[in-house]
Amino acid sequence: MIQGSSWFIRDSSAGQGAQARAIQRICARLALSPGHPHPRIRTADLPLGGVQVWVEADSCPPQRRWAVLHRMAREISLTGWHTEIGAGRIMVLGWSASCLDHRARVLRTTLARRLTDRDRTAALAIRAGTRLLARYPLREDPTLTTPFPSEPDPTGGHLRGGDDYAVPIGYATPDDGGPRFGPAAVEPGLIAAAAVAAVAGELRWPARLAGLDGLERTSSLDHLQNRLAQVAGLESAVSHQCAEHLDLAWQVACTLVGLMHDGRAPLRPPGSSPAGWAGWNAGSRRRCPTGARDDPGS
Repeated sequence: MIQGSSWFIRDSSAGQGAQARAIQRICARLALSPGHPHPRIRTADLPLGGVQVWVEADSCPPQRRWAVLHRMAREISLTGWHTEIGAGRIMVLGWSASCLDHRARVLRTTLARRLTDRDRTAALAIRAGTRLLARYPLREDPTLTTPFPSEPDPTGGHLRGGDDYAVPIGYATPDDGGPRFGPAAVEPGLIAAAAVAAVAGELRWPARLAGLDGLERTSSLDHLQNRLAQVAGLESAVSHQCAEHLDLAWQVACTLVGLMHDGRAPLRPPGSSPAGWAGWNAGSRRRCPTGARDDPGS
């Protein structure tokens, strides 16, 4: 039993429902902060429904823990759940009509603004790719042979794809013909993938939608079910548009690094759907120098 409350239960079987798993994915993504150890996020089911979330006290300083909790609560609320912040924990309850309405508004705004601006996507891919090309030498073989990683290699270096995301790379040794501890030659396809990962991070919605993957969102109340259906339709449109933006970013990045052949880019790496890019970003961000913005309104 958690001290100071008979309402919250914490045991080995708690917090394993679909809602809790989705909340864990959301919170794990938002709790990351450059220059700080990764906070340990815990969840537990509430006896009468819902989930509680907290950060282990010894994994995060109190002042930062407060900021992390509020950041997580804001993103969980954007999902459509009613949230309340107590003493060092978040209570996530049922669907909220006002929160679902807010999510629908944010989705409509995203469709009407950011996802209509393809020039911004192309410019971001060029900026990220150019930055990488200025910092890392390319391998001579201009082919995409590096498997698309689902997680960064903890033993390797990281290739920055922008201000927020990184891609795992190795480091050159004398056997590689480069200086010890210097950046290894990087395959062009990996630089292109890093540029697309930066675009996926800036779009934000690939990661948000990936966090809810597999969660069945239903309600026995008609007014909530209608809102959930409306949100699902908007999310489908956003997902489709994000995929088109990432496809554009891939084409632009491949052109930048010289991977275009007969006017066509190679196939994107396995797992490079919007959810795949988001999953790579979530893992890569653990070692990035800077973190993504947390404003949910775009």
